[in-house]
Amino acid sequence: MKKAFTLIELLVVISIIAVLAVIVIASLNNAKVKAKDLKTKQDLKQLQNAMELYYSDHNEYMASLGLLSEYGRDSFVDIPELTPEYISQAPNNTSFSYQYWRKDYRTGEYPCMTLNNIDKFAFYGYLENPSATDLNTIKNGDSFDRCVNLTWGLNYKVGN
Repeated sequence: MKKAFTLIELLVVISIIAVLAVIVIASLNNAKVKAKDLKTKQDLKQLQNAMELYYSDHNEYMASLGLLSEYGRDSFVDIPELTPEYISQAPNNTSFSYQYWRKDYRTGEYPCMTLNNIDKFAFYGYLENPSATDLNTIKNGDSFDRCVNLTWGLNYKVGN
């Protein structure tokens, strides 16, 4: 009599392999999200540092630009005021939009932007898996931050 695997044994082995594959794929996706969020934080921090250097030379923050990068595009809005003198090149984010606002920006289009403070600015982004601390950058921010969050769904900011 030949030795062979039974159908039940084969199904059990295939099931175990399938479960392990699902676990590995889920772990890889989680790592991918964390990497994107880390890149977003680093990009925005670089922009914040460049803006502080700009301020030290000009004694004011540059005017609002709004959208800096657009979801699904490979390009970043050129920021001639910052590049290449204060930051070698603007960071590129194709996953989510980045925005920059000096907090004196007012328009009828976004009536909730009412802070009117020329000495305040922020760079905004979106994190896929934010911590409570990340979300607090918006929640504990000012009315301008909450407006950006409500209008565009951006949930993380750096600025002053």
